[in-house]
Amino acid sequence: MSISGARKPRLATEYGIASGGTETDITVSGIGYKLHTFSATGTLSVTQPGWFDVLLVGGGGAGAGVRGGGGGGGGRLQQTIYLSSNVTVTVGGGGTSGLTSGTNGGHSAVANFTCVGGGGGGAANTAGLRGSTGGGSAAPNSGSSISGGTSLVSLAGFDGGASGAGSNNFSAGGGGGTGGVGGAATNTVSGNGGNGFDVSTFIGGSVSNIGGGGGGGSYIGTAGTGTHGGGNGTNSEVTASSGTANQGGGGGGGGLNASSVSGVGGAGGSGIVYIRRRVSGSAVGTLTYQPVLNNVEYLVIGGGGGGGLRRGAGGGAGGYRCSVVGETSGGGASAESQLTVSSGTYTITVGGGGAGGNGRLSNSKGVNSSAFNIIAEGGGRGAYGLANLDGVYEIGQDGGSGGGGSGYPTASIGGAAEPSQGYAGGSGYTGGEPYGGGGGGGSGAVGTSNSAFPNGGNGLSSSINGTSTARGGGGGAGGYYQGHNTSVGSGGSGGGGAGSLTNGSNGTAGTANTGGGGGGGPNASANGGAGGSGVVIVRYPTANATGLSVTGGTITTSGSYTIHTFNSSGSFTVARA
Repeated sequence: MSISGARKPRLATEYGIASGGTETDITVSGIGYKLHTFSATGTLSVTQPGWFDVLLVGGGGAGAGVRGGGGGGGGRLQQTIYLSSNVTVTVGGGGTSGLTSGTNGGHSAVANFTCVGGGGGGAANTAGLRGSTGGGSAAPNSGSSISGGTSLVSLAGFDGGASGAGSNNFSAGGGGGTGGVGGAATNTVSGNGGNGFDVSTFIGGSVSNIGGGGGGGSYIGTAGTGTHGGGNGTNSEVTASSGTANQGGGGGGGGLNASSVSGVGGAGGSGIVYIRRRVSGSAVGTLTYQPVLNNVEYLVIGGGGGGGLRRGAGGGAGGYRCSVVGETSGGGASAESQLTVSSGTYTITVGGGGAGGNGRLSNSKGVNSSAFNIIAEGGGRGAYGLANLDGVYEIGQDGGSGGGGSGYPTASIGGAAEPSQGYAGGSGYTGGEPYGGGGGGGSGAVGTSNSAFPNGGNGLSSSINGTSTARGGGGGAGGYYQGHNTSVGSGGSGGGGAGSLTNGSNGTAGTANTGGGGGGGPNASANGGAGGSGVVIVRYPTANATGLSVTGGTITTSGSYTIHTFNSSGSFTVARA
């Protein structure tokens, strides 16, 4: 491979040269740097290829309205990356607030190095959302407390705080921070936001903590306090405090809702991006060699969602993210950009498929897959389908692709898909027999809606391993056709499992390592099908690895490419040969 043009020692003075953002001269631990600060999206213009230290802070999640949980801080990730041309620097916006759950903050990114935003706070009876940090959860109307939203990326932030139990105070948890877990609520006092982190370790100067979570709101109890840029929660009719702009602070949770405009949560604070390049100091000359692997392409697919039970809906396919030139990502998105991978060891996570249903809410969402900070979300679980007897009108779960919704007599909608990863699940069937739910969404198409035999959405094909292979199909719906089982909802192409109409016969599981959704179960005496596990595949031109040792996964070749396939979690390492 080409290693920055030639295989020669790379000195610390061979950091790149660029312009863009607000430029200042800083000193950190005796080393001089030029710092580029981006408080809004812009361009870093690279005039000399080389190394750049990057610190990303995502947008903070918004606090939820009406005794809502605090929003999570924006998350932070730091890495030294190699840049050879101009790149877009994206600064994530803060999440938006209202009277319902807060939305997640926006992603911050430099090229393909991305930090997802913080999780929004959960509204009444709802868990906090998942992001780089987790949002705080809101108390139920009655019963036990609800656990806080969990962090999607453990290196970027921490979980949100749990709510109090159902009571007259309805106390909510604080949002997770970049440096600590959101505070858990008691039955009378809401949780404080989790701690942020000290950005001065990267930009110099005095201590400056940012990226903290928002405080939880309360109905009439004591509201939580925001931390390190996070907004304060409220226990009154006023709008909760917003997170601080360009600090990635989570918004505070809303309080009392005595009118249509009161009890609103606080918005999340926008993120910020810092880029620095070394220009002087005692460390000059100590960085002797930094290998680079160029033109790296990937396919990352999350685990498929499990199929529902009792005339259950199909599970959604795992999120589908692809950077192979000429192919597409899920949801109709274009292929993502190729990567330049610097030396080091990278964790590869292959998400498992969600469990198939054996009771209401017993099936589960697929598990996320990830590589190089590229996260493919697990597929949403398919809805429990026996609404006509139990009075349960369950919608499909959101995911990489959405799970199907429940059916007769009132159809519920399918779950939504993660943008640029997949499609939504289908709504259930309202026309009587076979009483089916909706088909699970696929990476290439929506699940079938309001059909007697709802099929899962089709997947996509990729030739990343040298052979065109379909993956990411949604699960077909199950049903019940009294005395004459004539057909079933088919799984979408690419590993989606078929539904079942026959009592005692489980829905078909999604195919392993395709991220296919599980098929819905029949009326009784059987389960929904489990989702198929995900996969991570990495390839690069073989010539680009000259002078390098690149290891991890099952290694094969096809034409001019070397391919690393991960059917289970592992590590990908780039080092000097």
